[in-house]
This record gives sequence, structure tokens and C-alpha cells, in this order.
Amino acid sequence: MITKVKANKSFRGTTKYVIEKEKAKIIGGNMYGRTTNELVEQFTLSAHLNP
Repeated sequence: MITKVKANKSFRGTTKYVIEKEKAKIIGGNMYGRTTNELVEQFTLSAHLNP
């Protein structure tokens, strides 16, 4: 697969762009979320643990 890398100021926007693609699949990782909102919530919680 050939992809085009885009810079984005918003983590939510980037996550939504990737997750909501027609043939997108999560193939691994240590996060339990499967939707944009779940993943953003988890990363926000993690960010607050590291001041």
C-alpha cells in the first residue's frame, strides 16, 4: 500500500482521517479503543499522566 503522509494540527482529526477510511483496519497496538472518540480519550488520559 502506498500512502500519502499529511501533517495535521489535531490528533482527533488525524485519527478520524485514518480510522474512518473505507478499508482501514487496526492491525495491532495496546489501546482498547476502536473508534476515534475512544482512542482520543485514551491518549488524552495518557497525556495527563506525563506532565
